[in-house]
Amino acid sequence: MHIVTFLSAVFGSWVAVVGTILTIISFVEKIPSVSKWLKEKPLLERWKPLVWVIGACCIFGGFYSAWSQQYDKATQGQNQINTLRHQLTALTVPDLHGTIDFAAFGSDVKHRRLCAMTVQLTITNTGAPSIADSFRMFVTLKNGREIEVEPILAPKTFAELYEGEAGKSPSMILTTKDYLPSKAISNPIPTGGAVSGFIQGYVVGATQNEVSAAGTVIRVAFQDVLSHHLVIEKLLTHKRDRFPASGG
Repeated sequence: MHIVTFLSAVFGSWVAVVGTILTIISFVEKIPSVSKWLKEKPLLERWKPLVWVIGACCIFGGFYSAWSQQYDKATQGQNQINTLRHQLTALTVPDLHGTIDFAAFGSDVKHRRLCAMTVQLTITNTGAPSIADSFRMFVTLKNGREIEVEPILAPKTFAELYEGEAGKSPSMILTTKDYLPSKAISNPIPTGGAVSGFIQGYVVGATQNEVSAAGTVIRVAFQDVLSHHLVIEKLLTHKRDRFPASGG
């Protein structure tokens, strides 16, 4: 029974026992024969109020001790539950994070208000294994105008990025196997693992200089296996050189 457990906890403390004894003594002294005996001893009679106070304090201490023990047990139990919940979450819920490593921009003479953008990014996972899909890109220009980037499908074989004029040796060659939307959905990112790759798109209605200017914000949005939405953001702090792109 709960009442038995409660009383056992309260009076299991020596403080409560002492308080109970002292309180009982205070009641015993009201017995006529005992009262008469105490009156013959004024020194003891003078200490009766103190006995009451000490007894009450000791009983209160017993109640507090019982409450404190149960509170500590409840707190310990809740901490264990929180620990188990955290461990379960680590086993079942992905925790994806990402960084935009760099962005490259290009345009041609015929379409000056059409900027091709290539973004290289890395996604890490500290939670349960998960894919990453539903990639979308956005740019917010320095003037505050936001544009959703129209996606470019993966190149058939490769894409070349040139720093400076096209026709020279490419600064970087991007292969089809590094196209992130395909790479991140076909191979789940393991716990403690990472995946890197590129995505490409057209920024329609803005020039290369506008898109690549310092102050432009690039955002890449995607989802994990539980359809949680995540966003990676990068602020351009300096104007990038021209990166015309060609694919084969």
